[in-house]
Amino acid sequence: MLLQSSLQRAEALLRDHNVPAAREAVTEVLASEPASVPALMLRGRIAMAESDFDTARTVLTRAASLAPDKHAPQFLLGFFHYVDNDFLRARPVLERARKIAPRDYQTALFLAMTYDGLALPDFARPAFQQALALNDSAEARLAFARMLYTQGVFEEAQVHVSRALELHPGSRDAHYEQARLHFVANRFEEAITEANRALQLQGDGISERSIHFLLSRAYDRTGDKARAAEHRRAFEAIPPRLIR
Repeated sequence: MLLQSSLQRAEALLRDHNVPAAREAVTEVLASEPASVPALMLRGRIAMAESDFDTARTVLTRAASLAPDKHAPQFLLGFFHYVDNDFLRARPVLERARKIAPRDYQTALFLAMTYDGLALPDFARPAFQQALALNDSAEARLAFARMLYTQGVFEEAQVHVSRALELHPGSRDAHYEQARLHFVANRFEEAITEANRALQLQGDGISERSIHFLLSRAYDRTGDKARAAEHRRAFEAIPPRLIR
């Protein structure tokens, strides 16, 4: 009972974005219960929130090894490896999580994206389709569309981007992906319109830097050198994101 209440307090602190206090609370739990899988999972989530990936890797690996037949610790470890861009390690863990919980949408989606990260389109395509069968979400549609875009399968990518825009018309990522598809089809004015819409929207996915770069290229293709240069300067003024 004491363990549960302490974990609940740590969870509440994390929800309130009080990450240091949450870390302190869960550390106290682990001092008395070092093999508590829920506590190890929470410690891993806190470490990820602090970008302490070494600690996250250690504690989430331990949680998964202590509960090999439980979905949550397997998924969380696989998700961590995916975020860490370690797709080779993510794959077997997410495949195990998928077997444990075949109806879990998030597991299906991250496994599909992991296959994509490993450049395995023959595995990724059916995995994306399975994820969409579980949840027809804009998130899955856009991830699938990005893979198809990189393969040059633009017509099919357009189907998914159009559906993503229906599901989430305020998605910055969806408007950006639509702009990219207009660009490769030489519809530069339409690309500019969609990219400018994306720039006005909030989102944690595609960066303003990428949108400015696309706008610079699109304006250049229309012959508007002044605006192309303006967006090029905006692109260069924003430092690239650190990608792990």
